[in-house]
Amino acid sequence: MALRADLARDFARNPRLGQRITLVLWRAGNLLAHRRDPLSVLLRIVQRLAVAVWFHGVLGAEIPTSVPIGPGLWLPHSARGCVIHPSATIGADCTLYHEVTIGLMRDEGRAARIGDGVYLAAGAKVLGDITLADGTSVGANAVLLTDTLPGTTYVGVPAKPLGSAAPQA
Repeated sequence: MALRADLARDFARNPRLGQRITLVLWRAGNLLAHRRDPLSVLLRIVQRLAVAVWFHGVLGAEIPTSVPIGPGLWLPHSARGCVIHPSATIGADCTLYHEVTIGLMRDEGRAARIGDGVYLAAGAKVLGDITLADGTSVGANAVLLTDTLPGTTYVGVPAKPLGSAAPQA
């Protein structure tokens, strides 16, 4: 079963209870999102109540459980304060620190497509219909508005590849 394999990879990177609660609720939401049989509908109601309490109440996060996420997600702070648009996609082995936002520039289009092994530091903002290549890192509080190159670190507002900023006077 894919759910068990995904959770096994997630749990290997997330040993704390809060991290695991977030991941179980998220993965359960993915699994139940399109099922219409009576048991799945009942489980989805229970899952949504748990999401309301855990994500909104405890974590202060807005994370649609329908967002596709690859296995091996690492949530060092259980996704505390994260906001993710429903049209976003997240690859395998990614890292999301607290206060990360993956959203739109305006109320139109779709959110970012995030590749494998992407690292989003605390407070990073990824905005618009952009693609983050595999191995991209986005620094703390950076605001990323453009597509990225593989294995490159982006910092600043707006975010630029590390080392490309103009020298300070």
